[in-house]
Amino acid sequence: MDSKKLVLVAAVAMLVITTRAYSQTAPPMIATWTDKIDYSPGETGTLYVRFYNDRAGDVELNRITIVFESWRAYLNGQWEGNQTIEVNQTIASSGIYQADTKFTVPSDGRAKTTSVDLFFETDIPSSPTIWSQTVFVTQTPRYNEQVTVLLTVITILLVACTVIVAIPLFIIGRRIRTMSSGKAS
Repeated sequence: MDSKKLVLVAAVAMLVITTRAYSQTAPPMIATWTDKIDYSPGETGTLYVRFYNDRAGDVELNRITIVFESWRAYLNGQWEGNQTIEVNQTIASSGIYQADTKFTVPSDGRAKTTSVDLFFETDIPSSPTIWSQTVFVTQTPRYNEQVTVLLTVITILLVACTVIVAIPLFIIGRRIRTMSSGKAS
């Protein structure tokens, strides 16, 4: 066989093998979202997880580990800020696994916007599939209640001052009308 033909056949064979191998190990599609745009400290939310198998064959989904990165802490003898969902299911080609999991934003100093890393452990012969989501935490201004009270007091004082200034003007205006009507007669 001619060496040029041999190189061409080898190149085509490598292309076919590479394409086939990639299609067998391509990671499944993953979608995540939360039930709200942002949260306050102490608030409970829901994280929705969808795992779509777009491979040609089945995928064994063993577990999903969820790590709320900024919320992790060792409290009361255990780690908080992590969740593990034991799945142990075979997801058929074009099949979907869905999980909805609750979380609570810490009410201590850890309550801040955090990235949420999800690790999907499957039988795909590569490292676990990793996906990231962000949970936004809105911090209430420190003196929010005092500012609200202050603005309310200022509004009441403004109305009271307006009434106090309006009463003498009303009385003066009325006397002028009375005096001008008394001179006309």
